[in-house]
Amino acid sequence: MYKNQPDAFKNTVLFLYSSVDLTGEDKAIALQSIDTLKTVVCDQDLIPRITQLDLLPQLLEKINFSIQNIMNQEYMDFLNDFLVSYGQVIDDKVIFIAHSIVQRIQRET
Repeated sequence: MYKNQPDAFKNTVLFLYSSVDLTGEDKAIALQSIDTLKTVVCDQDLIPRITQLDLLPQLLEKINFSIQNIMNQEYMDFLNDFLVSYGQVIDDKVIFIAHSIVQRIQRET
């Protein structure tokens, strides 16, 4: 995916992430974006590209904000795969994401 066009790759990933919180008639778009992000961002072959393009700080910021707002299981599945894929790379930031997830669970129960 855009192997020789790093800016296009980065912009595509960020665009996909910008649509994961769509609801109502656009929920299908959100679900497709989540599925595509899961495929692209968590692909072991693409992890080096994600890190080289310095996408992780932006993704972490979006993830931390979105945990409280996005209400579908597919997104939580994506987060699980993201944490498994990048846990070693993002180190202590995993704690902040886990804390946000726990807060959300507590709020929902």
